[in-house]
Amino acid sequence: MKNSFLPILIVNFILFSSIDSIAQLTWERKADFQGSSRWMATAMAIGTKGYVGFGEDSMAYSNDFWEYDPTNDSWTQKASFIGLPRTLPIAFCIDNKGYVGTGSTNSLSI
Repeated sequence: MKNSFLPILIVNFILFSSIDSIAQLTWERKADFQGSSRWMATAMAIGTKGYVGFGEDSMAYSNDFWEYDPTNDSWTQKASFIGLPRTLPIAFCIDNKGYVGTGSTNSLSI
């Protein structure tokens, strides 16, 4: 019985001592997104850069795509998708190539 108390004491010490150091972390503001505000967009990462696109705002569906470069803390608009604007698409990366598919247009799901 005496030996089972020591591991619990050690785990509690580690947990509570690390909470203090975590509480001291702060957020750093980065460059604001340059596109229109939107929801139901998609995003992915390729290498060290992030990509956001599609979705909808209060007026219409979007087909634009944006790249975030953390090295420069900047957003760059990339070529727009050649298909219909859409919302809720999927996005993923394989071998440093990005793929976007499906989603919903104004009239039909694709």
